[in-house]
Amino acid sequence: MNHELPPFEEAAANGHIPMFCVPISSSSAGPTGLDKYQWACPPQEPLDLFSEREQHAALMIISQTLVETFQK
Repeated sequence: MNHELPPFEEAAANGHIPMFCVPISSSSAGPTGLDKYQWACPPQEPLDLFSEREQHAALMIISQTLVETFQK
């Protein structure tokens, strides 16, 4: 959060990259400030809560959304 994220946030703020967050696993962490960015699915519904089949379907949708986002 303190080292890797700030350069990405700066690039997003300057319009150089889109930020697209994917909640991978459950966490007890509080707000991180990432709520201002687009989320692949709600942060309170991370992929590790899905069945394997649901994870695969979610990843397919996420992949397609990323392709569409970066083609713009």
